[in-house]
Amino acid sequence: MEPLRRFIIRVELHKADATDYQILYDAMKEAEFVKTIKKFNSNNIYKLPEGEYHYSSKKVIEAKDVLDIAIKAVAKTKKEYQILVTKADGAISFIHLTPDK
Repeated sequence: MEPLRRFIIRVELHKADATDYQILYDAMKEAEFVKTIKKFNSNNIYKLPEGEYHYSSKKVIEAKDVLDIAIKAVAKTKKEYQILVTKADGAISFIHLTPDK
């Protein structure tokens, strides 16, 4: 069984408004990025900060592959953007994230 590969993605749109961010959210969701994260060794799920997404896959993929997927989604906003993708091997630590109810 292949291990789950996990990534944290940060997206920032330039000169964007709430409508642009809704387009971004919908496009990222369609590309299977999520705005929540599960706490290690727990069933608790938390909301990620604005502009942050989580992506996981059982396929053998790397950060560049996830970046390519994100670029296609973010391009739907027709805004200039910045994207950062970090591969998350192992546990992800965080504090003060809002529980997802």
